[in-house]
Amino acid sequence: MLDNNILEQLKTVYQNLENEVTLVYAKSTNAKQNDLVEMVKQLATTSAKIIAQESEEHSEIPKLSLHYKGEKTGITFLG
Repeated sequence: MLDNNILEQLKTVYQNLENEVTLVYAKSTNAKQNDLVEMVKQLATTSAKIIAQESEEHSEIPKLSLHYKGEKTGITFLG
């Protein structure tokens, strides 16, 4: 999904992260779910501080939430 050039640029941007960021995605049978999961897992390879995690929540559409230092931030992306 994300090409290697973008991933390398993101590694540079994220190298100074001081705290853990968790990308939490809900379970879904939506046709676009695999794209979301692939992107989240690729983003997690750009820094040891970025964690990809599947939640127990089920959603009809792809859903991604950001957690910071283990806490919900209120930032959620749908679709």
